[in-house]
Amino acid sequence: SIYRSLSALHREIQSGGWKVGGGLDTVLKHASLARMKTVQDIEGQDMHTRQGLSLLSRLQLCEDLHEFSSIFLDRNAASKQTQKSVGAFKAGGGPLDLLLEKWKQRFRALGHAFSICEQSVFLQRVLLSISRQESKLIDHLCLAAKTASKIGNLTYARCAMHTLQLRGAEAPGAWCLQAAKLMWLDGQHDKAVSFLSDLTSYLREKDPCFENDMRLLSRALAVNAGWLSLSRSEGWREVREMMKESVKLVDDAVDDAVKRRREISADQIEARAKAHFKLASFMDSMYSEEDGYSSVLQDDGEDITQQQAAQQLQAVNRQRGPDRTLKERRFRLETHVKAAEERKRLKTGFVLEALRHYMTCAQLSGSVRHQSAVLRILHLWFENSAVEEVNEQMLEDMKNSGPNSAFLIVARQVVSRLEDNQTSFQQAIRHLLMGLLLQHPHDMIYHIIAAHNDSKGLSSSDAKSNSAKVQAAKGLLDEFRGIGQDQQKMLDQTLQLVDAYMELADLRFEKDNKPKIGSDQNVNTKLRRIRWRAGESKVRMPTIEGGPGADRSGEGCCVSRFTDKWTYPGGVTVPKKITCVSTEERRFTQVIKGGEDPRSDAVSSQLFSVIRVLLRGDVACRRRQLDIGTYKVIPLSPTAGLIEWVDGASALGTVVGASKDETDSLRVRYDPQGWDYLKCRQHYQRCADECTRRTATRTETLEQITAKKIEALKEIWANTHPVFRHFFLERSESAQEWFSMRLAYTRSVAASSMAGFIVGLGDRHNGNILIREERARCGQLVHIDLGMVFDQAQLLPIPEKVPFRLTREMLDGMGIAQTEGVMTRCSEETLRVMRENKQALLAIVDVLLHDPLQSWKVSSTKAAAQGTEDDGRTADAKLVRRSIKDRLNGWDRGEILGVEGHVKQLIREATSVENLSQLFSGWAAWL
Repeated sequence: SIYRSLSALHREIQSGGWKVGGGLDTVLKHASLARMKTVQDIEGQDMHTRQGLSLLSRLQLCEDLHEFSSIFLDRNAASKQTQKSVGAFKAGGGPLDLLLEKWKQRFRALGHAFSICEQSVFLQRVLLSISRQESKLIDHLCLAAKTASKIGNLTYARCAMHTLQLRGAEAPGAWCLQAAKLMWLDGQHDKAVSFLSDLTSYLREKDPCFENDMRLLSRALAVNAGWLSLSRSEGWREVREMMKESVKLVDDAVDDAVKRRREISADQIEARAKAHFKLASFMDSMYSEEDGYSSVLQDDGEDITQQQAAQQLQAVNRQRGPDRTLKERRFRLETHVKAAEERKRLKTGFVLEALRHYMTCAQLSGSVRHQSAVLRILHLWFENSAVEEVNEQMLEDMKNSGPNSAFLIVARQVVSRLEDNQTSFQQAIRHLLMGLLLQHPHDMIYHIIAAHNDSKGLSSSDAKSNSAKVQAAKGLLDEFRGIGQDQQKMLDQTLQLVDAYMELADLRFEKDNKPKIGSDQNVNTKLRRIRWRAGESKVRMPTIEGGPGADRSGEGCCVSRFTDKWTYPGGVTVPKKITCVSTEERRFTQVIKGGEDPRSDAVSSQLFSVIRVLLRGDVACRRRQLDIGTYKVIPLSPTAGLIEWVDGASALGTVVGASKDETDSLRVRYDPQGWDYLKCRQHYQRCADECTRRTATRTETLEQITAKKIEALKEIWANTHPVFRHFFLERSESAQEWFSMRLAYTRSVAASSMAGFIVGLGDRHNGNILIREERARCGQLVHIDLGMVFDQAQLLPIPEKVPFRLTREMLDGMGIAQTEGVMTRCSEETLRVMRENKQALLAIVDVLLHDPLQSWKVSSTKAAAQGTEDDGRTADAKLVRRSIKDRLNGWDRGEILGVEGHVKQLIREATSVENLSQLFSGWAAWL
C-alpha cells in the first residue's frame, strides 16, 4: 500500500496537477490502508523487540505519507471539486513549511535513535524529490547528515553528502558546512579548514547577502575558529577575532528583528547563546592554559613570583657600578617582571572577556547552555574575587541585565561568600542576592535565613567567626522587609515557620529514652500555633519546586498548618517526620533533622541535581534515559535542616528483607528455607568479633583474618539465595513492562553509583537506598541520608572499603548479564559527562572552602594555639576538593585511568569479596 500510494503521488505530480476525488484520493486511500494494517499488526507486540521497532518505523512511514498528501486537501473546497496546480505545490507555501518544520523537530527529538527513524527520513527525501522541492531537499539532507554525524554514523552522512553532489548542489550553502565537518571527522583537517575558509570568503563577498547567508557565515566562522584553535595553526588573537565576527553577526540579526518588531525565534536565541558560549569558552580555555603554565613553572621551581622579582630588582637597582654581572642580572629581572606583568594582564583580559560573554549567554533563559554558563561564571568570578576589574565588570553587567533566574542554582554558593564589608566583591554579591531575593523570594529566603542563623547552636568562639556573614545576611533581610507590606508579612511568617522547625529539630532524647520507630509523638508548641488561612499565608510550601509565577505572587500551594503528631522514622539523631497541610488541603510529608550539619546533605543533593541536568543535556545519556533521583534539602542553621520526604518509594532493606521483623519481604516469599536476616548478621558478627580478638592478641596474620571473614561471607551466601529479581516480576503485567522496569533500575544504579563515587558518598546500607515503586518510575533509586559524604565513611571504626553498593542482591536485579552491558556502558557515559564538566561540579564543591562543615571548623582558640587563621578555608575543605578533582581526573593509585578502565576498576572494587567481607555487619554485605 505504501508503494502504491507513492506511485499514485508520483503520477499526479508528473501530470502537472491532480484533482480532488481523483489521484489525490487514491494516494490517501492507500496511505490509510497501510496505516490501518500496521496498527493491527502492532497490537500485542512488544515494542522493545526488533519486530516491534520495525512496525513502529512502518507506522511512521504511513503517517509521513498521509501528512504530505493531505496538506493540499481543503475539505471545504473538496465539495466544490476545486483543483490545485503543481505550481502551488512547488511554491511550498504555509502548510508545506509547517509540515517540514514538524518533520525537522521530530527528527531532532529522535536523532539519537537514528536506526529507528532512518526509513522515515529516506521516505521524506523521496517525497521532497518527486515533488521537486530542491531547496527543501538540500536542507533535509544537511540535517540528516548532521544528525548522523553526531551519533557516529559517518557512512550515512557521507551518502547524504554524495546525494547532494549528484543532484547538482554546487552553489555554496549550508551543505558546505556539513561537508567540511565530515572532512574534519575523517581526519582531513587541513582540507576541512581550507574548504571552510573558502566558504566564509564567498559569503563575505556575496552581494546581496541574505539573512540565511549571514546565519551560515556566523556558524562557519565559529566552527573554523574552533578548528584553528584545536590545530594551533593560528594564534589566539586571530581565533578570537573570527569568533567575535561570528558573535556580531548573530547579535546584529537579533537587533534587526527587534527594530523591525519581529518575533525572535527559539533558533535565533539558541544561535546567539551558542556563539557567545563558544567565544567565552575559548577565552576561558586561554585563561586556564595561562594559569596552568604559571602554576607548572612555580611547582617546578623554575619561576619566582612577580613580587619577589620586583623586590630583587629594587635591590639590584640600589647597587651602583659598571659590573657586567650586575647588568646581566638587572636585565634578566626586568625581563622577568615585564613577562609576569604581561601574563597577569593577559589572564585578567581573558577572565573579563570570558565573563562578559558567559553573562550574555546566561541571560538567554531559553538557551540550553545558560546553566553551564552560570557555573563557569561562578568559578571564574570567585577565583578572581581579589581582582578589582572583575568585580566592577560583574556589578555593571548585573545592573544592566537585571535579576537573572539562572543564578538560582548557585544561590547557596553565592550566599557562602557573604561578608559585612564594602569591597567591590561584596557589593556585587549583595546586588546579585538582592535581585534574586526580589524576583524569587520563596526560593531565596531560606538561603538568607540560614546565613542569618549561622551562629545559632555554636560555641561563642565559632559564633564569633561567623559574625560577618550573620550581619551581612541581616542587612539583606532588613532591606527586603523595608520594600513593602507584602514582603514584610512574608518574611515575618517565614521566620516564624523556621523558628518552629528549629524548635522541633532541637528536641533531644537520651539514648535509653528514644521513641520507638514508627511511634507518634505530639508536635511542639510553635508548630501548633501556625494556622494560616488561604489568602493570609504568604509562605510557599518549602519542599516543592516553584515556577516563576508562583514565586512572584506567593499564591498557590502555601503553608496552612501542621498535623498534631510527628513520627520517628529511625536514625541516630532522631529525625522527626511531620505532615504539613497547604492552603489547598494538600498534604506534604517533611523530615526535620537536628544535631548534625545539614550542609553536607545540601551540597550533595545540589551536586546530584547538577549532574542530573548535565546528563539530560548530553545526547548519549539522554538516549539511555540516565537520571538520578533527588530530593530537596533546606539548611536552616548549622545544626538543623528541613528535608523533603520521598513518597512512593521503599528502602531496599524493607523490600528484600534486611530487618529483624521480616513479615512480607521478598526473602520470606521466595527464600523461606534460607537463613533469615538476624541469623546472617549474628553469624557475620561472631566472625568479626573473633577476628578482632585475634587481631588484638596477634595470634593470626592479617591475611589469615581476611580469609576467615571471606569464608564467613561465602557461608552466608551458600545458605541464602538472591531474590531481588522478583521485585520487577511482581510489579509488571507484561514482559515489556518487566523489561522496562529492570532496565530503568540498572541505569539508575549505574548513574547513582558513579555520582556517589565522585562525591565520596558512604554509609550505603539497605536503609539509605530507596527504590521507587509507582508504575511510572518503578526501579529508579533514590539515595537518602547524604551526610556521610566526602569520604567520611573511611574514618568510621570499620571503614567502608567499597566505592558504592553493588552487592549480590543488587546484581540479581540486573538479570543474567549483571554488570556486563547496560550497567558498564551507562556507568561509562555518566562518568564521561562528569569528567567533561568537572569545573562545573567543582564550583559547587567550592562552597565548602568558604562555608566549611561544622565538624571541620577549627575554633578561634585552637586556631590561635596552632598559629593558623580560621578564614573558612580549612585544610579539610581543600583536601575534599582535591579528592573530588582527582576522581574526576581519573587518578587512582598512582596512575591516570581512562573512563572505561576507571569504571572496570570501580566495579571490581565494589563487587570484591575481600572488600565486602571487611564491612560492618549492619551494612549487610551479603544482601
